[in-house]
Amino acid sequence: MAHALVTQSDLAVALIEYRLSTSDAPDVKHPDHVQDVFDALQYLLRNENALPYQTRHMVIVGHSVGAWMALAAVMEPTLHTQDQDCAVRMPVLAPSIRSAIDKVVLVDPILDLDALLLEYPDYEGFVLNAFPSPYAEPRKYDAVSVSSWTWTKQTQHRVQVILMHSRDDELLSYAQIVVALKRFHMLHDPNDAGHDIPIPKPSSQICNHLAYWYRGKTQTESVFAQFQSDVMRVPKRIQVDWHSLSVGFMNFLRVKTDTGTFQGSHDELLHTDVFWKKLMQIAQEP
Repeated sequence: MAHALVTQSDLAVALIEYRLSTSDAPDVKHPDHVQDVFDALQYLLRNENALPYQTRHMVIVGHSVGAWMALAAVMEPTLHTQDQDCAVRMPVLAPSIRSAIDKVVLVDPILDLDALLLEYPDYEGFVLNAFPSPYAEPRKYDAVSVSSWTWTKQTQHRVQVILMHSRDDELLSYAQIVVALKRFHMLHDPNDAGHDIPIPKPSSQICNHLAYWYRGKTQTESVFAQFQSDVMRVPKRIQVDWHSLSVGFMNFLRVKTDTGTFQGSHDELLHTDVFWKKLMQIAQEP
């Protein structure tokens, strides 16, 4: 995949893998996953002179839970949540690496575990697989959720954050992006230039789509009910794209459904041209 992306642009591309928490690897727990990602970023920076690329303008892309790790590269828990008795400390990314990151692209993201479990209680199983028991007993995921994170000194006024979501995602609603926008709004200095981002309502199309897959078990309406405003003012470097991954992807979804090989648009999104072309466009924009 990296080779294919390189041939379509002048960009250097690295695909980062990390260990998964599975039945075959029960000892892999937080913070192993994010530490693997940070180690890979450290490797890329340390080997810059030995390999044919430069890392002064890095664009980090994360999909689903990968988006959580991508955002963790430019944000960090507040001291209060980091020092909780139950919290396993988040790894610390070197300031030199954070200073090299220009953009973070978060696609169909998981960013806040408490909001995720409020909306989808059935997801607690895979969350418990990934996080050690002190987080779950009592449930305290705020130290590893965007709602308690803050910008770092290297990223506070500089890094662009682009959030994208497919309307055809059958595993996640827009709620994770909305929770993140609320946090970015709270951290926004009102004296700095900002812009208003409209907050979509959980339309019947979205709720019915999710309810179809999970038999009405989602609590999307409850999550969105927390947000009273129709807009959220955030720094101009925060951008949300609700649409680019939907129009072309809707045709792909229809084809998959008609042929009987539909496997879920949350993951299938990664295998569409519209997705990768959009990412390459973002990476090459100033």
